[in-house]
Amino acid sequence: MNKISVIALSTVLLLLISYSANASLNSEMNEIFGDSDEAEVIVLLKDSYRINTPNSLMASRDKVLIGYNWERLSREMEIENADFELTNVYSSFNGFAGKIKKSQYNELAGNLNVVKIVRSGTKELFLKESVAQINTTQVWNTAVNNIPVKGRGETICVLDTGVDYTHPALGGCTTESFLNGRCGKVVAGYDFINNDPDPMDDVGHGTHVAGIIASTDSTYTGVAPEASIAAVKVCRATACFDYAIAAGIDWCISNSERYGISVISMSFGGGFYKAYPLRELYSG
Repeated sequence: MNKISVIALSTVLLLLISYSANASLNSEMNEIFGDSDEAEVIVLLKDSYRINTPNSLMASRDKVLIGYNWERLSREMEIENADFELTNVYSSFNGFAGKIKKSQYNELAGNLNVVKIVRSGTKELFLKESVAQINTTQVWNTAVNNIPVKGRGETICVLDTGVDYTHPALGGCTTESFLNGRCGKVVAGYDFINNDPDPMDDVGHGTHVAGIIASTDSTYTGVAPEASIAAVKVCRATACFDYAIAAGIDWCISNSERYGISVISMSFGGGFYKAYPLRELYSG
C-alpha cells in the first residue's frame, strides 16, 4: 500500500470516528433536551478531578452552594462559554447539577473533566404500604442484648416532601427549636426545593412516611417508634426532582456520623425501569 493510500485510509478512519462521536453526542443531546431549549442535568466528573469545596462545607446543615457559583466552578474547569445555572455541588460523588441551554451543551460535554451528563428527571410520590403489612409487632417483641428492636439510637433520613416536626406523634417541636437543633425526634434536615434549612412539609406525604417509620402515637405507632428522623425535602406536591434527590442522598451520607443516620427512606418512583441515570453517576 503506497503512502497516498495510507493517508487516504487514515483520513477515512478519522472521519468515521468523528462521525460516530458526533452521532453519539447528538443522540445524548436529544435524550436530554428533546424539543426543549434547556434542561435540568446532573454532571459526573472524572475521579482525578475534584471540585475545591471543603468537606466540612458539604457536611454542614446550610445550603450546599454557600460560597460557590458557576463562575468560580467554570474557571476551575477551564470552561469559557457554557452558560449554566448551578443548583447543587455534590460530595458523596464527584459532580454537580443545574440548568443548561441546548446551545451550550457541547461546550460542557466536550470538557476533558466531564465523564457524563444525564437529564435530571422527576419521580412520583408513592405511599401504599403500612406497618401491619410487615408484621412489625413481631419485631417489637424481639430484643438484642435485652434491648427491644424499636429503633433506639438510629436516625432515618426521609427524602420526601418534608416532615411536619410540630406533629405531636413526631416530637411536637417548634420551628425555632428545630432550626436551633433542639428537637428530640426530628433532629435535623434540609429543604433542597427552596434551598433553606427548614424542611417543613407543605404536602403531607413526607409526614405520613415519617409517621409510618417512627410515630410515637399509641394507636398509629410507627415501625421504629424510638428512632429519630432527619427530614430532607426533595419533592413538591407535583413531583420529586432527581437533582434534589441526589442532593438529599448526598446530605444524608455527609451527615451520617453527625446525626447517627443509618437508613435512607425514599417513597417515590415512576415509569418502567430501563436504566436509572443516578446509577450511572455512582457506578461510573
